[in-house]
Amino acid sequence: MSVLGLALAGILLVGLGTAHRLPAVDAIDLRAGLALQRGLKLHPWIDLFRLLWPAGRSEFTMLALIGLAVYNLAQGASGAAAFVAWSLIDRGIKVAFKRVRPFDRQPGTDMLQPTRPHDPSFPSGDAFHACFLALTAIQVFHLAPLPALAVGLLAAVVSLGRIGMGVHYPLDVIAGAGVGLLAAAFEFVIISVFRPM
Repeated sequence: MSVLGLALAGILLVGLGTAHRLPAVDAIDLRAGLALQRGLKLHPWIDLFRLLWPAGRSEFTMLALIGLAVYNLAQGASGAAAFVAWSLIDRGIKVAFKRVRPFDRQPGTDMLQPTRPHDPSFPSGDAFHACFLALTAIQVFHLAPLPALAVGLLAAVVSLGRIGMGVHYPLDVIAGAGVGLLAAAFEFVIISVFRPM
């Protein structure tokens, strides 16, 4: 997918996520999140989500980017720059929307994540991190379709786990993936500008 295609898809997903501000959409998102959590908090799913939980954390993303810089300094540096810039944007969106976490708002939603988050719910930073890292890995290592699909599936499972653990609504995860697409597009622009001719 082109950089422009990534950016447009990211804008579309973030825009779709903001539809939670409409009361009717919010009600659907609440019900969908609760229904998903009921099924996903069961074994073996919850065990898998807890095992993969670190893969959505910002610390994991930064360590992966440092490792990437050892492999390819320009790519690691551009990835880190994009990640830091979009993490600030992600934080700004969270503060602007102030969406309450499902476990604090929705009776019947259990908080099953290893640590309790204290920041707003929208968008999912963990979905952003997982999507961003997946796209970075696919681009840097020129993954063939099957390995690329596996990496994308792993990012999707990490993101879905946030719903299963009761810390995000479905639209949070969709918007977080959109932020990941935008960050990856930004990263690819940076690397193309600074790539030696």
